[in-house]
Amino acid sequence: MYKIYDNDQEYGPIEEQDLRGWICEGRVTGATLAFKEGLESWVPLSDFIEFADDFAALEIAATPAKAEPPKAAASKTAAKTAKTEPISTEAVPKKSSRAVVIGIIGLALCIGLAAGWFSQNLFTVEESPVSGVPVMKKAKKSGGPAKVSAEKSSYAEVAKHLDTHGQLFMYLSTEQLGAQADQLFESFAKMAEKSRPLGSTGPAAGPNPDIGLKILRQAYRESGLMDVSGVGLSSFAIDKGLYRNRLAAHHYPDKGDGKLWKVFGTVAHEQAALKLLPATTAFAYHTDLDPKLAWDWIKTLVQQSGDKALIEMFNQTTTNPQTGPMIEGLLGSVTEAGIAITLNSTSTNKISFPVDDKIMEFPEPGLVILLKVKDDKVAQAIEPLLTLGPINPQKIMAGTNELIAMMPLPLPVPLQVQVTMLKVDDYVIVCSTLALAKEIAAIKSGEAPGLIASEEFKKLSKGVNLDGNQFQFVSARMGQTIQQLQQSVAKDASPEITGIMGFLNDPKAPPFSHFGVTKVTVEGIQLDSLATTSGPQTLALQVGVVPAGIAAALILPAVSKSRDGAEVAKCQSNLKQAGLAVLIFQEDNQKMPTSWKDVAKELQSPELLVCPNDKSRQSAPNWLAFTPANATYELVPLVGKLTPASIVARCPIHNHTLHGDGSVKSAEPAEPRRLPPPPPTDVVAPPKKSL
Repeated sequence: MYKIYDNDQEYGPIEEQDLRGWICEGRVTGATLAFKEGLESWVPLSDFIEFADDFAALEIAATPAKAEPPKAAASKTAAKTAKTEPISTEAVPKKSSRAVVIGIIGLALCIGLAAGWFSQNLFTVEESPVSGVPVMKKAKKSGGPAKVSAEKSSYAEVAKHLDTHGQLFMYLSTEQLGAQADQLFESFAKMAEKSRPLGSTGPAAGPNPDIGLKILRQAYRESGLMDVSGVGLSSFAIDKGLYRNRLAAHHYPDKGDGKLWKVFGTVAHEQAALKLLPATTAFAYHTDLDPKLAWDWIKTLVQQSGDKALIEMFNQTTTNPQTGPMIEGLLGSVTEAGIAITLNSTSTNKISFPVDDKIMEFPEPGLVILLKVKDDKVAQAIEPLLTLGPINPQKIMAGTNELIAMMPLPLPVPLQVQVTMLKVDDYVIVCSTLALAKEIAAIKSGEAPGLIASEEFKKLSKGVNLDGNQFQFVSARMGQTIQQLQQSVAKDASPEITGIMGFLNDPKAPPFSHFGVTKVTVEGIQLDSLATTSGPQTLALQVGVVPAGIAAALILPAVSKSRDGAEVAKCQSNLKQAGLAVLIFQEDNQKMPTSWKDVAKELQSPELLVCPNDKSRQSAPNWLAFTPANATYELVPLVGKLTPASIVARCPIHNHTLHGDGSVKSAEPAEPRRLPPPPPTDVVAPPKKSL
């Protein structure tokens, strides 16, 4: 059933067939606004896939036929008529304006005749079986019926959730892919069976090495992925620099029993967790979750495997009288789960990262974990963890909410971490700081604005239906921070990694921001979102924001290790040169130097005394400007005689040690650590405490 809005008046509901008649009669046009169940707003009638052929036929009928040259016989007749009926010279205009008018009238007559011919041959008039009103239909002899795919397709079902005529529109039919993937699993299983060595099965041999493939195949069959009939993507510019991006994964209503369609919610609802997020939220991901269903599914898959060794190992964990019931209770209590990262740019506490020769600062981060629960089991499990420190946790009242905060954790960065738990309505919330917990309590009581009151969120959520089963939010502040990290990492990264990072977030483009809501329906999953960028780049970020984060977590440490590896080699070289100067001094003076200034003659420059990984110290340009604060490396007092194994000097960052034979060795572990900044030269350091 459809509704029509035209001339400030609403018409309907009307059946599809009757609406076709209105289109043919010219009562409505492609620009007329229409609405049907499943849509969120009125859209032009031309955007409906089911009426595309009707409008195309009208366009054909309204297009004038190409003028053909008149037949010779007609030309001769016209010539004879012109000869027998002379025209008065007084009726001929002096200018060509009258000829133009006559030409326009003639052209209009030709168009009318052509339209009449097309309508007679392309359309027939039939009585509507519903309303009894005569309607115009396409004639069967006008080029045949519309093209229909020889294979089943869910194009119409997917397209109705997408935007056409935008920057991106894509549909992929997956009707056949599900069965093909299942056959691929079977082929792999047969290959694994043939390659298994004899005597490698049985309880004594442990779990069957091929059982994982069998479980994975069964999980694929029961997940519901085989039931996906089609996937569609679209991107449509609703304003300059603001795009509506949509995704739809469709399955037919009678094929929605897969675990994928149940674990992450079944009925769309208001996203209440949005109302609890702080205004400084830079990233948030929240979803409906049925962990008990997922856990029971895993147990069933293990039992279905038939592998006795695996079943026995699994049962030892799940049937443990101490942990088994607790795990079952906690999983059965959770109904929603989410995580949020805050970036407080107004805070004086910053995170500093050494990048090349400068220090980059980032806003103070915070972490919020939200769990919607049915009972107090989760809170009762978390509260004992807050008592692990030497001081009992604080219990603070913030309005009507009780906050339980553990003692602050000491960190080597200027940030205070004080894990705090609070309960708000049906949510158990764990925050990284007490201040964050107090802010959430104030948001709940209406004393402080939250994320939904920010101008950025209002812009990104305009027109988006907030009822769903999942939401994702990325602030421009997060995009800007990612850009800064990319720019620093890209200097030492390979061209391949640089290309991937450039695709995900172009450093030259404005910072990416996005808000989207995903809902599970009887026909699959639909994502509706607004973002500041369009096309495949945006959809890759939206759909894969969590995988992208995981990939970044893998890439950045790899790049960091590569950089640290070069710094380790440079440190060893510096220490070796400084150590040779120490050994030359000892050979010449028959004693060890007591300070680095003693080897000024043997060591050309004091710049070698600063480890390349020590960003807190400045090297001295010459020995006149040198002070103990300009050296990372430490001289080790010699005990007894100098031997090849004696330790002469060391690097406290990399644990490198210089020995009496001039060799440099690395003690275990060789993980680099950051030194605190050196004390000012005019302050006397306190003496070391005796052990």
